[in-house]
Amino acid sequence: MEIRFNHNFYVMNIDENFDYDSIENLIIDKLDKYYHPKKIRDIFKIEYGDSAWDLEFNLIYNNVDKILVYKKKKVVKKENYVSYTIHIPVPKNIDVVWGVEKENFISNNVMNKIVLDDFEILNHPKYENYINIYDYFADSIVLAIKNISQ
Repeated sequence: MEIRFNHNFYVMNIDENFDYDSIENLIIDKLDKYYHPKKIRDIFKIEYGDSAWDLEFNLIYNNVDKILVYKKKKVVKKENYVSYTIHIPVPKNIDVVWGVEKENFISNNVMNKIVLDDFEILNHPKYENYINIYDYFADSIVLAIKNISQ
């Protein structure tokens, strides 16, 4: 079983130097420690018939106030994978020194534009507990994945 992360940025200039491998490894390590002695692969083991399916997390870095976890998983039988969608709030530089400028957001806060009944809504970790955006993103994503696995 393969675990994939799709990173989608609704913020300009944030993905230019984004270290995808580093954050994905950090997420997997944190989840494996949380689920120990099991691994994340064991928790989300999805089998249909004789084959284990892949697991995909669509991560949307967005202008939202809370972490949004889409309640419905997407099952793609043709390609043998299950997908979950998670919206991660991106902090502004007025809230924390490592945040992004307001002008870099592609859209206004989208929480007013979506049907919130379709989402599990979680509080994001406090910005001031972090010294960089990578650790904040990793902990936010781990929090959302823990919620999905319950």
